[in-house]
Amino acid sequence: MHYRLALLFFLLLGLGILGPVDLFAQRHLFLGPSQLAIWSSHCGDMIAYLTAALTAVFLYRLRRAELPVYGLLLAGQHFLTCFFKWFFHTVRPLHLHQVGGYAYPSGHTVTALCVFGYLSIQNHGWKRIVLAWIPLQVAWSRVALGHHWFSDVLGGLLLGGMWLHFCLALRADLTKS
Repeated sequence: MHYRLALLFFLLLGLGILGPVDLFAQRHLFLGPSQLAIWSSHCGDMIAYLTAALTAVFLYRLRRAELPVYGLLLAGQHFLTCFFKWFFHTVRPLHLHQVGGYAYPSGHTVTALCVFGYLSIQNHGWKRIVLAWIPLQVAWSRVALGHHWFSDVLGGLLLGGMWLHFCLALRADLTKS
């Protein structure tokens, strides 16, 4: 009986009956260069925000003493990004799908470096390498999508790295006392 269903499904696929499913899959599952850049870019916004929230829940449940510094890391990176965007007023590259706001530093890059950089410090081996790679992938994606200049993402990596280092040093000082 199962072979009859498989044969029927095979014939339906061959006749193109499931064409709308093919179009949906092509649009949403195909991972070409532009889709890779878009998904990589989301590691600096919605994926980073979800990861940050889950990390905060984890810290609240298991390492509550680290939560204030982690909160400072997240709030501070947002404040610093907004302040320096206002301070420098760097115009974004001209692009077909123009995004708003100023360009320098790249907020996606700062966010990705703070969130995934923090997690990479907490891990070892291949997990550390993957987590440390994500901010670089986000930086690439922002330039590849035409939303930032290379200097914007480089500045984002520097700002995020300095702020992460400051917060980790603060955490180390607080754990000593």
